[in-house]
Amino acid sequence: MIEPDHAATMLQMAEMDLNTIRLMLEHGGFDEEAFGFHAQQATEKALKALIVSMGLICPRTHDLTSLAELIQKNGCDIPESFDELTDLTSFAVEFRYQPLSVDEPSLDRAALADRIAQLIVYVKQALTSQSSDQP
Repeated sequence: MIEPDHAATMLQMAEMDLNTIRLMLEHGGFDEEAFGFHAQQATEKALKALIVSMGLICPRTHDLTSLAELIQKNGCDIPESFDELTDLTSFAVEFRYQPLSVDEPSLDRAALADRIAQLIVYVKQALTSQSSDQP
Protein backbone atom coordinates (compact mmCIF):
# COMPACT_ATOMS: atom_id res chain seq x y z
CA MET A 1 0.00 0.00 0.00
CA ILE A 2 1.35 3.44 -0.93
CA GLU A 3 1.51 5.81 2.00
CA PRO A 4 1.60 9.34 0.54
CA ASP A 5 1.43 10.98 3.97
CA HIS A 6 4.44 9.01 5.19
CA ALA A 7 6.41 9.84 2.04
CA ALA A 8 5.50 13.53 2.38
CA THR A 9 6.59 13.51 6.03
CA MET A 10 9.92 11.92 5.14
CA LEU A 11 10.45 14.51 2.43
CA GLN A 12 9.62 17.27 4.89
CA MET A 13 12.28 15.86 7.23
CA ALA A 14 14.77 15.85 4.33
CA GLU A 15 13.97 19.52 3.78
CA MET A 16 14.66 20.21 7.46
CA ASP A 17 18.13 18.68 7.13
CA LEU A 18 18.67 20.70 3.95
CA ASN A 19 17.71 23.86 5.85
CA THR A 20 20.22 22.90 8.54
CA ILE A 21 23.09 22.63 6.06
CA ARG A 22 22.03 25.92 4.47
CA LEU A 23 22.25 27.57 7.89
CA MET A 24 25.65 25.95 8.39
CA LEU A 25 26.75 27.46 5.08
CA GLU A 26 25.44 30.86 6.05
CA HIS A 27 26.98 30.97 9.51
CA GLY A 28 30.14 28.92 8.95
CA GLY A 29 32.38 27.42 11.60
CA PHE A 30 30.87 23.93 11.47
CA ASP A 31 32.98 20.82 11.23
CA GLU A 32 33.01 18.83 8.02
CA GLU A 33 31.65 15.82 9.90
CA ALA A 34 28.59 17.73 11.17
CA PHE A 35 27.88 19.24 7.77
CA GLY A 36 28.35 15.88 6.05
CA PHE A 37 26.06 14.17 8.56
CA HIS A 38 23.15 16.50 7.83
CA ALA A 39 23.83 16.29 4.09
CA GLN A 40 23.73 12.50 4.32
CA GLN A 41 20.54 12.59 6.36
CA ALA A 42 18.79 14.89 3.88
CA THR A 43 19.76 12.57 1.04
CA GLU A 44 18.74 9.42 2.93
CA LYS A 45 15.34 10.81 3.87
CA ALA A 46 14.66 12.01 0.32
CA LEU A 47 15.51 8.57 -1.09
CA LYS A 48 13.42 6.84 1.57
CA ALA A 49 10.48 9.13 0.75
CA LEU A 50 10.72 7.90 -2.82
CA ILE A 51 10.94 4.27 -1.68
CA VAL A 52 7.85 4.62 0.53
CA SER A 53 5.95 6.36 -2.26
CA MET A 54 6.65 3.35 -4.47
CA GLY A 55 4.83 1.16 -1.96
CA LEU A 56 8.02 -0.50 -0.76
CA ILE A 57 9.14 -1.15 2.77
CA CYS A 58 11.99 1.12 3.73
CA PRO A 59 15.09 -0.78 4.76
CA ARG A 60 16.73 0.24 8.00
CA THR A 61 20.00 1.37 6.52
CA HIS A 62 22.08 4.49 6.07
CA ASP A 63 23.71 3.07 2.93
CA LEU A 64 22.73 5.50 0.18
CA THR A 65 24.00 3.22 -2.57
CA SER A 66 21.72 0.37 -1.49
CA LEU A 67 18.76 2.77 -1.27
CA ALA A 68 19.42 4.09 -4.78
CA GLU A 69 19.79 0.52 -6.08
CA LEU A 70 16.48 -0.49 -4.50
CA ILE A 71 14.76 2.44 -6.20
CA GLN A 72 16.27 1.61 -9.58
CA LYS A 73 15.58 -2.11 -9.19
CA ASN A 74 11.91 -1.25 -8.75
CA GLY A 75 11.61 0.74 -11.94
CA CYS A 76 12.48 4.31 -11.03
CA ASP A 77 15.57 5.73 -12.69
CA ILE A 78 17.43 8.24 -10.57
CA PRO A 79 19.37 10.73 -12.71
CA GLU A 80 23.13 10.13 -12.76
CA SER A 81 23.66 13.68 -11.53
CA PHE A 82 22.71 12.41 -8.06
CA ASP A 83 25.20 9.50 -8.05
CA GLU A 84 27.84 11.51 -6.18
CA LEU A 85 25.48 11.86 -3.21
CA THR A 86 25.95 8.18 -2.39
CA ASP A 87 29.48 9.09 -1.26
CA LEU A 88 27.90 10.70 1.80
CA THR A 89 27.14 7.32 3.41
CA SER A 90 30.33 7.42 5.46
CA PHE A 91 29.10 10.59 7.21
CA ALA A 92 26.18 8.66 8.74
CA VAL A 93 28.33 5.92 10.13
CA GLU A 94 32.11 6.15 10.00
CA PHE A 95 32.62 9.92 10.38
CA ARG A 96 29.94 10.17 13.01
CA TYR A 97 32.22 8.44 15.47
CA GLN A 98 35.68 9.42 14.27
CA PRO A 99 37.06 12.53 12.60
CA LEU A 100 37.94 12.74 8.94
CA SER A 101 41.57 12.05 8.21
CA VAL A 102 43.65 14.90 6.83
CA ASP A 103 43.92 13.21 3.43
CA GLU A 104 40.11 13.04 2.96
CA PRO A 105 38.95 15.54 0.34
CA SER A 106 36.89 18.36 1.77
CA LEU A 107 33.27 18.76 0.75
CA ASP A 108 32.20 21.43 -1.71
CA ARG A 109 29.48 22.48 0.68
CA ALA A 110 27.62 24.94 -1.53
CA ALA A 111 27.55 22.54 -4.49
CA LEU A 112 26.45 19.72 -2.20
CA ALA A 113 23.58 21.78 -0.77
CA ASP A 114 22.47 22.64 -4.32
CA ARG A 115 22.61 19.01 -5.44
CA ILE A 116 20.57 17.88 -2.42
CA ALA A 117 18.03 20.63 -3.11
CA GLN A 118 17.77 19.32 -6.68
CA LEU A 119 17.25 15.77 -5.39
CA ILE A 120 14.44 16.96 -3.13
CA VAL A 121 12.78 18.75 -6.06
CA TYR A 122 13.13 15.57 -8.13
CA VAL A 123 11.49 13.49 -5.40
CA LYS A 124 8.71 16.06 -4.94
CA GLN A 125 7.98 15.88 -8.66
CA ALA A 126 7.95 12.08 -8.52
CA LEU A 127 5.52 12.12 -5.59
CA THR A 128 3.29 14.62 -7.38
CA SER A 129 3.37 12.51 -10.52
CA GLN A 130 2.50 9.37 -8.56
CA SER A 131 -0.39 11.04 -6.77
CA SER A 132 -1.85 12.34 -10.05
CA ASP A 133 -1.62 8.78 -11.46
CA GLN A 134 -3.72 7.45 -8.57
CA PRO A 135 -7.48 7.10 -9.22
